[in-house]
Amino acid sequence: MQLVVAERDPCVDLALAFLGAVRLKESGSQLSSAPSPLPAGDVAGTLTLSTQAWAALRALEHAPDAGVVLLAPSLGLRDGGILHTLLSRGLDPRRLTAFGVRDLLPQEWALLERHRAGAFPMRRIVAEGLAEMTDAAMERARAQPRCHLLVSLDVLDPAFAPGLASPSPGGLSTRELLYAVQRLRLVKEISSCELVVDAREDEATARVAAKLLAELL
Repeated sequence: MQLVVAERDPCVDLALAFLGAVRLKESGSQLSSAPSPLPAGDVAGTLTLSTQAWAALRALEHAPDAGVVLLAPSLGLRDGGILHTLLSRGLDPRRLTAFGVRDLLPQEWALLERHRAGAFPMRRIVAEGLAEMTDAAMERARAQPRCHLLVSLDVLDPAFAPGLASPSPGGLSTRELLYAVQRLRLVKEISSCELVVDAREDEATARVAAKLLAELL
């Protein structure tokens, strides 16, 4: 697995410092920097750390029938948001799995219901159990010929990542997010991953990002 840093900010640099060259060496991974989107052919087997959904876009361009598993507080249907960008590039909403969402616009809920996309909002995770909802998300990913895992760090409750630029209360704990990511990484159809970090320089937040990187590599 190759780790490609698409964009750098202080929190990202701090997370990479915590992750350390030893951890990268032990995992057999490589660290490189890419100031622009990845070429389409380089997506499979890569993990991109970025502040935009570059890898998801390239994964869809490389494999138009791929699904997307999104762990985030919202879908980003507004102009320029993650889902808006993915839909404009041809993502079939039926191939979207949204996990941990809690700040959805009415039109985002309507889109999920209209297209029968997989929605696992926080209220459902709390009511039905993290393990059960993670298993259901895994089954949706396995139903795709290929899948991209997109983890936005702000899916976490800000109590666990105080440096988040857009904090949203009521999210996953660090332990819950790590569990979900560890389980999803067992799905062989998930061939590319992306961690979206939008945070100020903060040690606690950077340590969480570093731990997530270690799990995704």
